[in-house]
Amino acid sequence: MHRLAKLGFAQSYTYFTWKNTKWELTQYFTEMTQTSVREFVRLNVWPNTPDILSEYLQYGGRPAFMARLVLAATLSANYGIYGPAFELCENRALRKVARSTWIRKSIRFERGTPAALTV
Repeated sequence: MHRLAKLGFAQSYTYFTWKNTKWELTQYFTEMTQTSVREFVRLNVWPNTPDILSEYLQYGGRPAFMARLVLAATLSANYGIYGPAFELCENRALRKVARSTWIRKSIRFERGTPAALTV
């Protein structure tokens, strides 16, 4: 990420999605805001993505979704959420692929209406 940012891709995806504990979040945002990294990286924090559903969101319920949104909005000038899945607190994982990373069932939209769940 640092190398890409130095090459001009300064607004890149971050590892916020995988940072869940207070220690992890503190370490990560300290590095991003209080070291030389702040000169070339512009954080884009996303509590979720189309293909990543952290264990925290999977088991934390609505309060976890709310907490992640507040953290994203207050810790970075640029944040986003992955649409209906986040707004509806979608927390069903399709399968586990690695520690703290889950592939989630996504909803395909055809002509503005939800289609069958796909992988």
